[in-house]
Amino acid sequence: MLEELFSLNGPYARAMNWLWNMLVISVLWAVCCIPVFTIGAASTAAYYAAAKCVRRHTGKVVPEFFSAFRLNFRQAAMCTLLWGFLIILLAFECIYLYSDPGIPLAVLYLFYFLLAAAVSCTMYLWPCLSRFAKPNSALIKMAVILTFRHLITTILLFLLLLALLFGTWLMPWGILVFPGCMFWLQTFLMEKILLQNSPKPATPEEAEKWYFQ
Repeated sequence: MLEELFSLNGPYARAMNWLWNMLVISVLWAVCCIPVFTIGAASTAAYYAAAKCVRRHTGKVVPEFFSAFRLNFRQAAMCTLLWGFLIILLAFECIYLYSDPGIPLAVLYLFYFLLAAAVSCTMYLWPCLSRFAKPNSALIKMAVILTFRHLITTILLFLLLLALLFGTWLMPWGILVFPGCMFWLQTFLMEKILLQNSPKPATPEEAEKWYFQ
């Protein structure tokens, strides 16, 4: 029994391999996010590596991460700047409205909702960018539609992001593990949605791609 537990393909080895992959994805994501405008590219690459390498056991984490990072860098940077500006604008508006006692609560709650929706859209935007070759306008439109079409998933994704932020605030060392875990858990919510919105494979070779398996 112990031999099976600690064998190369046993539960212990698989658990350690999973933990190592979470560590690698987390560190790569955190380092690549340092310039700020690369947050989108890093998130796209982290999701891609988590979905392909950890969930589907295809390829190696580091090469796949940097391959996706380079491939989507320019487009993700533009989306980060555009959508990031919107989120910052809404955040400052929420702070301003909160500080003004004369503002009706309905208006304040409306801007809270818009801010939460804008943040939630990013949880769809980066996985969509990792999977589809679309212009920025089409990607953003797709992310917005999916955000409101799949409300339960959107709430779960938003809570997942809050858990990452809160957990890292409580335990700063968690930045070494928590991001990778978040992207890995995100794949369980997103892959089915991405598959539903993917064109059907036209050839047997295309049907053998990892995300159709």
